[in-house]
Amino acid sequence: MKRLVSLLLVSVMLMGAIVGCTAKTPADDTQQSPPPATGNVPAESAGPAEPAKKDTLVVGISVEPQTLNVAEVGLLYTDTVNRLLYDTLVRLDQDMNVVPQLAESFEPLSDTEWKFVLREGVKFSDGSVVTSEDAKASIELVAASAAIGAYAGWLKEIKIIDERTFIVVTKQPSERMLADLCTYSFIVPKKLIDSGYNFSEGPVGTGPYRLVEWKRGDRLIFVANDEYFLEEDRAAIKNLIWRIMPEGIARTIALENGEVDFLFDVQASDLKQLEANENIEVYSTPYASPFYIAFNLNKPGMDNLNVRKAIAAAINRDNATLLATDGYSPTFYSCAIPGMLGSTNENAEPYNVEKAKEYIAASGLSGDQLKFTVICKEEPFKIALESIQADLLEIGVALDVQMMDTATYTARGAEGSFDMITGKYNAFDLLAYAEGAFKTGAAFNFNFISDPYIDGLIEKGTGTIDNEARGAIIEELISYCNGLALRTGIYQLTTIRAFNKDLGGFTTNLNSYDRFNKLYWK
Repeated sequence: MKRLVSLLLVSVMLMGAIVGCTAKTPADDTQQSPPPATGNVPAESAGPAEPAKKDTLVVGISVEPQTLNVAEVGLLYTDTVNRLLYDTLVRLDQDMNVVPQLAESFEPLSDTEWKFVLREGVKFSDGSVVTSEDAKASIELVAASAAIGAYAGWLKEIKIIDERTFIVVTKQPSERMLADLCTYSFIVPKKLIDSGYNFSEGPVGTGPYRLVEWKRGDRLIFVANDEYFLEEDRAAIKNLIWRIMPEGIARTIALENGEVDFLFDVQASDLKQLEANENIEVYSTPYASPFYIAFNLNKPGMDNLNVRKAIAAAINRDNATLLATDGYSPTFYSCAIPGMLGSTNENAEPYNVEKAKEYIAASGLSGDQLKFTVICKEEPFKIALESIQADLLEIGVALDVQMMDTATYTARGAEGSFDMITGKYNAFDLLAYAEGAFKTGAAFNFNFISDPYIDGLIEKGTGTIDNEARGAIIEELISYCNGLALRTGIYQLTTIRAFNKDLGGFTTNLNSYDRFNKLYWK
C-alpha cells in the first residue's frame, strides 16, 4: 500500500517568539531492564488467552551511526539515533515550525539577543537536573566543533541569568539561529563535557529512549524513557531495536517476512514490490538535501574548470535517477536544490553531450589525464555513479567508482584522498548549505577552495534579516558557485520509509527528522 505525501520546499521563517507550556516535573530516574529477546510479551488474563501484545519495534537501517558524541559528526544516520537519546532546546515540527522542546519559552530581546527559559525539573538519564550551565556548555561545544561548528557560527556569548534562564547573544542579527538550535545543539551535562566523557560508551541525555546495548556492526537496543518530561511524547513502544543491514535486498526480505517492522532506507528497485504488498505501507516525501558530486580542486584535472564543466554537462541525470531511485526523486543540475530561497540554475551546466565534448577539447587534457576516482558510501549513490560512469565514457573521461564504509569515506573526505566525492547535505536553507559546503575551512568543503568573495557573501547573508535582500544574496552566491562548477547536483533526495501496516503515528519533516517515539502498534 502506498501513501505519497507531497510537501513544498520552503525556507524556515523564524517566528519572533513562541511560548510553550511547562511540562510536569518527572520523578527520579529508576533502573530500567534491557528489552526482552522477543518482541511479544504474553498478555495476562484470567480468561481465554488473548493475542500477544507487541511492545517492540525493529528498525532496519543501512548505515551504523559513527558516534553518539553529540558534536563530532553531522550525518543523518548518526543524527537519527542521537534524537532518540538527546533533546534540543527547540525543534522543527512536521510543518517546519520552530516549537519548544527543552526550552519552556524563548523570545527576542533585541536583534542580537534571545532569552531562553528551560522547563523546570527536567532530568538527564543520570538523574541530574538540566540547567542553564548545561545548555551553555552544549551550545559552546557545537560552536567549537570542527565538523558542525557552522551550526553555531553566529554565537558571541551566552549569559546565565539563573538555573533556568539564559540569554544567547549573536555576533550580528541571525535569521538562522533558532533553526540551527533545532539541528545540532543537543543538550548534555556540562560536567561530562568538561571531563571529556565519551558519550558513545554510555549516552547521558533527556531523550525519549535510552541506550541499553550497542553491538557494533549488528544492532543498537533501546528502551523507552518512561519518565520522559513531555508526557504526550513518551514512547508508545517500549523496546526499540536498530538493526544494521547494509544490503538493500536483505532489508526488504526482512520487512516482508516480519523480521523487521520498519525500513529507514528502502532499496529503490524493491519499491514497486513493497507497494504491492497489502501488509506494508510505503511513505514518500521530499527531503531538503541534494545528492551531488563535488570536485577536489587540489587534484590534477579537477583543477581545470573546463573538465569540471564537461563532467557536469555529460551527466544524464534522468537515467541515473531512474536507476538509483526508480524515478522517485526529482533531478536538478545546480550546485544547490531548487525550490528554496535564493535557488537558481544560473551558470550551471544542464545535460548537453555536445557542449561537454567542447569543454573537454578546450581543457587541453586527454588520455590518462582524464582518469578520475569518485568515492561514495551508499548503495543508491553507487548505482547512480555506474550510470554516470557510462555517460562520461562518451566524452573520454574514465571514472573509477569506489564504494566504502562510512569511516573510510569520512577519513578520505577529510584528507582529500579523492578526485570526486558524492554526498548529501541537509540544510534548512541555502545559506546554511553554502556555509557548510563552500566557506573556507568548512567541514563539507570538499573542493578545498578558499575564495574571499564566497566567504564575504556568506557573511553578508548571515547578517541579513530582510528575506528579499537575503534571497538576492543567496542567489548571487549560488550563481557564482555554479560558474566555478564546484559541485553538480544529480537528484534531490526523497525520504522513503516502508513499514508494517499495523504501525501508526509516523511523522517526519523536510529535514527527515522521524519521530520514532510517536509510533504505536494499532
